[in-house]
This record gives sequence, structure tokens and C-alpha cells, in this order.
Amino acid sequence: MINNNINYKEFLFNDIFKIERGHYNKRPENEGVFKFVSASRENNGVTDYIDKSVVSKIYNGNCITVVNNGESTGRAFYQPTSFTCSHDVNILRLKKYELNSDLAFFLIPIIEKQKFKYNYGRKWRVKRMEKTKISLPVDDNEKPNWDYMTKYVQNIKHNLKLLRLIKDLEEFITKKRETLKSTNWKYFLYSDIFDVCKGKRLVISNLDKGDTNFVSSTEYNNGISNKVDVKPNNIGNVITVNYDGSVGEAFYQPKPFWALDSVNVLYPKFQLNQHIAMFLIPLIKKEKFRFSYGRKWHQERMKQSKIKLPVDSNNNPDWEFMEKYIKSLPYSKKLM
Repeated sequence: MINNNINYKEFLFNDIFKIERGHYNKRPENEGVFKFVSASRENNGVTDYIDKSVVSKIYNGNCITVVNNGESTGRAFYQPTSFTCSHDVNILRLKKYELNSDLAFFLIPIIEKQKFKYNYGRKWRVKRMEKTKISLPVDDNEKPNWDYMTKYVQNIKHNLKLLRLIKDLEEFITKKRETLKSTNWKYFLYSDIFDVCKGKRLVISNLDKGDTNFVSSTEYNNGISNKVDVKPNNIGNVITVNYDGSVGEAFYQPKPFWALDSVNVLYPKFQLNQHIAMFLIPLIKKEKFRFSYGRKWHQERMKQSKIKLPVDSNNNPDWEFMEKYIKSLPYSKKLM
């Protein structure tokens, strides 16, 4: 859900966060299981686990801690559960919105961009932090767009799961596990199993931001380079393949979308689902070495290209086998 049209605005930390300085504590001596957060750049800021009975002040979780002193000044971490901390830490809570882990992971890199301004000799204490500025995405009312930030991170996490699954599948197919070795395979023309359609040119600079996925010839973000205010020109439950740009990159599109003219859209002549799509995508991507910017995998060339698939006893593509194979993999539950 990368949206290049989103606007940003600067806010004071004090406008966004309730900022509290950590409590002064000597370095704890009693070992235990309660988190002690201090001036560290590692382990989510946790330097010790101590006996809760010696803790003088407890901070509730669902907040961001920021180191305000020492070499690790500016390092920020999300704390999901309760903890105690040293006075070398500032605790940040949103003033007008409920923080969540996804929102925190959007905010943390933006907070850490400020750390070059501070060091041991120029500590990032509360008063100084309150006057620091932070640039955030805003909605049409010039207010922080918390929903956008949350969904941005959720979308990245979802696509990382899909990318990991595709990578694992590629490794399995390359190694030809026994279940695949024992299966008969046959070549089919793309035009035998798909209607190969071409996307349509669209000048994105003329459009407003919206809810429709804009699929272009990128190799990232499931092929989605933006969200636009236009009616989709393709239905969901299809596979997109770049014939220009990042030629041969393939993605499963579960929802309706707009495909740019640098993308081929494969409409199945069979009953496609996400499991079959995840079997097919590595096979499609294996062919991308044959194509390049100078030899595009355009619509007519793709129609005449061949793909090798497992077949059943009638020498037809064994869609059932492909679906069951994907479902049998331990990480198939990552598909959503």
C-alpha cells in the first residue's frame, strides 16, 4: 500500500506524544523476569531482567521507549508489555490515538531519523524532545493519518509473508522434492491455460489517491506501486506478470485492480485459487531469464511461451495436485 500521493506535515513531539522521563534506578542486582530498559541499542532496549519486588516504578506497555543519553541516544523500541527503566530512557505515548504495534513500527524509523542531532554531550531529554519536530503523513484535515500508517505496515508484513512463501516454493521446486520427482510433467502453451490480457496506460499524476490497487512493472509490494481513485480494469483472482521493467516478476492479485500497460494479466481457463497461484508463480518466474528490457515478454510472445506443469492420468494439468502440494507445506498458512 505504498502511496506516493500521501502528504506529510511537521508536528512538535509535544503535540503528538505524552513524553515521560524514566525513573532513576541504580543498576539492578536482583535477577528475575521483569524487564529493565536502559540505554542500549540492542535487545529491544532491555539490559536486564530483575526481581519485580525491587522495582520502584512500573510503566505500562504499549508505548515507545527512546534512549536519551549515551552512545545509543535516539534508539527507539516498542514495548508491548509492562517494564521498568532507567532515567536514560524517555517513554512516549500517543496523546490522541491508541498506539498499536504496527503504528509503532511506522513511527520508530521516523523518530530515529533525529538521533544524529543528539549524543552524550547533547542529551535528548524531555524538554528538548518536546520541541523536536517529526514529519508524519496527514489526512485531508491535516491531522496525522494514523489509519494509513497502521495499514502501511500491515501491508508490508503481509507481502513479506507472501515473498517468503514464494522464495520457499522456488527452493522446493529447484531441489525437486520426491513428491515432485514422482509426478509427470508436460509443457503447455500459456494460451492453452490462460487468456493473456494486456494492461492499459494510465497517467497516475492526473489521479487522486484512492482505494484501487495500481499494478505496474515493479518487483516490489506485490506489483502494487500506488493506490488510485479510479475504477479497476481487472477483476481479482488472477496473476499479473511484468512484460516490461522488472520483466518476468509475477504476482497473485486477489482483489480487483488497475493494471498498467507494462503488465500482462493472466485470466485462468481453470478454477484458480491462491494455493494454485503460489505453485504457478515460481514456475513463471523461472522463465524470466529469457527476457529483458530489449526482449520484452509482451502479450503475443507470452501467448506462445510454454510452461511445464504436473499432469494427471489424462495428461491435463493436475490442479488438484498443485493445490494439495501447497497446502501440505508447513508455511502455507501464511497465505491470507
